[in-house]
Amino acid sequence: MSFTRRGVAGESMRRATVRRRRDGTPIDVEMFVMPLGLNVEPVGTDGLYRDLPQRLRTRNAAGAARG
Repeated sequence: MSFTRRGVAGESMRRATVRRRRDGTPIDVEMFVMPLGLNVEPVGTDGLYRDLPQRLRTRNAAGAARG
């Protein structure tokens, strides 16, 4: 089942996956899908992509700063 269908069914999901930038190069991302509802009726989904390499660089820099 697609992420959109699962989101409309009320399921929130988080998954690491690979997507492509506009120029065609692959990028590792973390994808979040959240259901949207209106008056308790499912009406769609909202999604967010987070750049995983950027997240790892930020986490590593924070750890190095702590010592």
